[in-house]
This record gives sequence, structure tokens and C-alpha cells, in this order.
Amino acid sequence: MKLTNQKGITLIALTITIIVLLIIAGISVYTGSKLIQEAKLEDVKTNMLLVQAETKNFIEQAKFERKTIENLITEGISVDNVTLKLEATNENGQTYYKIIQPTMNELKLSKLSSDNYLLAINIDEVSVDVYFKPGIKDGEGTTYHLLSEMQ
Repeated sequence: MKLTNQKGITLIALTITIIVLLIIAGISVYTGSKLIQEAKLEDVKTNMLLVQAETKNFIEQAKFERKTIENLITEGISVDNVTLKLEATNENGQTYYKIIQPTMNELKLSKLSSDNYLLAINIDEVSVDVYFKPGIKDGEGTTYHLLSEMQ
């Protein structure tokens, strides 16, 4: 007796289907991980811009009052009853300034750690560059620390 009209999937069709699914999954994982890395980079960049914006008001006030960076370390500068006080620190042979007062929470940056964000300040030019200590990698693997490098 001869069997005819059998229904089912052949081993070759199953293999081809699995290979196509694996290729699609591989592309999705690569694209997804790249998107996640880009989102992390944008998150750090946004945080750095927030720190820069919050501290720039103090630097403008310091220039207006003709204060020096040493004044910001010893006595600080006040804007709207909030006093900014800095501490000099050395990172990779460069002098940066750490915010020691007010807390990041008082600057409305509660999820950030002041240990990770340092400032490069030029009072005369009223410029603030933010240094992110841990660094962040972009999609090509380049590690960034300074906000000015990212823009």
C-alpha cells in the first residue's frame, strides 16, 4: 500500500526556517544593544548639561561680583539663598572642581552623585565644562569624559 498526500514539514524547510530566525534575532540583538548604548550616552550627556546649567548661574554671579576661583573654594558664592562651594581636585593631570555645597539634591539633581561630576570653570569667560569621571562610550567605542568632547 502506497502512502500519498502526506502533510508535514520537511527537515530542510525546518532548518531553513531556524536559520532565518537566527539571522533576524542576531540583527535585532545587535541593533538593540546599539540603541541601549546610545540611550546611556544621551542620559549622561543630559545629566552633564543639567549640572552645567545649574552651576553656570553661580559662575555668572561670581564674575559679576569679581570673585576668583579661590573665593568659590574658601567662601563660595550665593544665588537665591543657595551657596555654591567648590573643592579643587586633580583628575588626569588637570585641575577640576567638585561641588561640595549645595548637595545635588538641593540643585534639583537628586539622582546624580557629586563624586562623578567635576567642573572645569573659567570665571572670566563664564564657561563651565563638566567632567564625568567614569566616562561613557559611544557606539564606536570612544570613551568620553568632557561634555565639550560630546558636542
